[in-house]
Amino acid sequence: MTHMEIDKLVASKVLGIEIKYGNIVRDGKRSGIPSYSRSIEQAWKVVESLRNYRQFTLSDCIDENNKLVYYVNFQYNDTHHVVNYEAYSNSVAMAICLAALKSVGVEI
Repeated sequence: MTHMEIDKLVASKVLGIEIKYGNIVRDGKRSGIPSYSRSIEQAWKVVESLRNYRQFTLSDCIDENNKLVYYVNFQYNDTHHVVNYEAYSNSVAMAICLAALKSVGVEI
């Protein structure tokens, strides 16, 4: 899946933004979809939108090939259930997007 396809999914499924013909539609006007999966500034908007009802964790770690990767977790906790939506990537922005998509039921 391409970055652009992931960005579209994040916009529509996570942020609830209307997408038509590959563009965001707001107030009848079209604009490009931000690069959520490539820009930490844009990815942080995803974090902020989910923080209201998910606990956010970000850490770096070393994978089995001794390479740096980033771990992101959005945790849902309603005192009766705890669910972790986790993702790893070599990019912080991509890890945020993948975990955010998992938190809304989209597995990539």
